[in-house]
Amino acid sequence: MPRDLVCLCPAAGLGTRLPGRRRKPWRLLNGVPILDRTLALLARAPGSLGTILAVHLEDVGPLSRRRGWLCRNRVLAVVAGGAHRQASVLEALRAVPEIAPETR
Repeated sequence: MPRDLVCLCPAAGLGTRLPGRRRKPWRLLNGVPILDRTLALLARAPGSLGTILAVHLEDVGPLSRRRGWLCRNRVLAVVAGGAHRQASVLEALRAVPEIAPETR
């Protein structure tokens, strides 16, 4: 199967509908961060090249340095998301041509 799918993961939200001290991507679900669970599923998507991850601005640097984690989860790029989900999706979409130039 050709790998021609780029997944987008908008994970910059504060999780205001999910109360707690941590932002939603870092909340634990049975001991595993929600973001890790999501990326593991996206990494197994048939035909996927990998995922462009849009996160909160303060998470971009730390996550970009986690090479093993990025490779294991097939994260192609980490970008700063926006204040709302739609803005985060837009920022991830803007990174697609750099990752997969044939989509231009």
